[in-house]
Amino acid sequence: PLGQKLWEEYAQRGAMDEQLVRSRALYRRRCERLLAALERTLREEGLVDPARMGAVRDELEHEWAHDHA
Repeated sequence: PLGQKLWEEYAQRGAMDEQLVRSRALYRRRCERLLAALERTLREEGLVDPARMGAVRDELEHEWAHDHA
């Protein structure tokens, strides 16, 4: 099928590697914005002690990095 042939050509030219780098950077930025919003909300609602927020952020970042390595 044409779609498979195009995908193979895309992969052979190394375009997939470039796309993965761009995608990871995009999702990293999205992750950062999501973590910042979550941190703000948790603090504003008093759901997490601000002193523990760093540990919560570290744990979430660790999980994201593990899932996207």
